[in-house]
Parts: sequence; C-alpha cells; structure tokens
Amino acid sequence: MSDNIYNPKVLTDQLQKAGLPVASVSSTGRVDYARALSKAEMVLAESVLKSHDPRPSDFEIRVEKMQKAGITFEMLVLALWDQIIKGDDSAATALNEKMASVFNLMG
Repeated sequence: MSDNIYNPKVLTDQLQKAGLPVASVSSTGRVDYARALSKAEMVLAESVLKSHDPRPSDFEIRVEKMQKAGITFEMLVLALWDQIIKGDDSAATALNEKMASVFNLMG
C-alpha cells in the first residue's frame, strides 16, 4: 500500500484521458481496470500515477467555497432561469453579490 494520497476524481480523469480502461480509483492510489493492461499501458499508468497532483481542482475549490457560503447549484439554476426566462434579475443580482463577497471580487 502506498503512503501517497491521491485525488480519486482527478486521477480517474487523468487515467481516462490517457486512454486507460480505468474502472475505479481509491485515495490510496489503488486503481482497478476494466481489463488487464498491456505492458505499454502499465508504463503509461505508472507515469500518470507518478505525475498526479492530489490537490483539488480550481473548480472543486470554488464549489466548496460556494457550499460553505450556502450557495447551491439549485439556487444558481433558479436565479438564471428567473433572469433569462422571466426577466427578473433580483435573485441573480443577490447571488452575484454574495458570490463576489465569497470570492473577494469587485462588483
């Protein structure tokens, strides 16, 4: 077992982008494949594992900040719906102000 920590979501994506038949990935770096790998695929998989950066992606960090601030995807969708379909900007404006404070953005 490895002492390294892996980000399963990111590592799965990296392995799939490399064309490997990944079935599942654990935070310990254990990878289960849908079939046995060829020698070339094993070398490629090892390379992906060695270069893996377990830090959360910018998207994951952003979502976590929004969740901590009480902003849900449902709220965003409904605010956009009201803005686009109903012409009502009030919910979108309120969420924009809240997100600006969460992400320390200016207006």
